[in-house]
Amino acid sequence: GWMRSSIEDEKIQSILHRVQNRVFTISSNLALDTVEYQASLPEIKKKDIVELEKEMDIMLDALPPLKNFIIPGADQVSATLHIARTVCRRAERLLVKLAEEVEINDLHIKYINRLSDFLFVAARKVCHDQGITEQIWQADYEAHGN
Repeated sequence: GWMRSSIEDEKIQSILHRVQNRVFTISSNLALDTVEYQASLPEIKKKDIVELEKEMDIMLDALPPLKNFIIPGADQVSATLHIARTVCRRAERLLVKLAEEVEINDLHIKYINRLSDFLFVAARKVCHDQGITEQIWQADYEAHGN
């Protein structure tokens, strides 16, 4: 919600609104452990993942190829997208660990994985659209004794 309220791009806002709904869907499915209630809940479908991938491809087509690692924080809006991406990666690791203990829908893990990639690309797109130069990572070899 914080990201969505900060972004001026209406298309990305719309996608993020759908993403919020999908994340609530995953959360509600994970929160319930009784089959009788789970049957009444919405579920993540493969088409939800395909939609994220399609939107990511559209954004990537408008961006220059990435040849270096970038340092997040070129502006506040892209920084919030990078924070959300980091949270998604953490959630993905936790879902993988949970899947070792209980049965969960594989599509939940896949959706969160693709969502983190989508958020990375969206952060780049926001910078690109605003004419903000992404900060390229440069190894600090002196700090490592090299």
